Amino acid sequence: MVVVVMAMVVMTIMTVTVAVTVAVAVAVAVPVALVMAVIGSCNLDDSSSSVSSMDNRAKTHCWK
Repeated sequence: MVVVVMAMVVMTIMTVTVAVTVAVAVAVAVPVALVMAVIGSCNLDDSSSSVSSMDNRAKTHCWK
């Protein structure tokens, strides 16, 4: 009986660990994907903005 309880505890801990790992991975991946998308869109067209202050802000935002 003790073995069954131990197995259930181990399975619960492993399930929680996997769930936390997935949650952290998603939490990290979403901002990174958004930042990459912003950088990509900035790099594609930085000549389209006519206002110089916006152009400079876009360049600094994209680490140019």
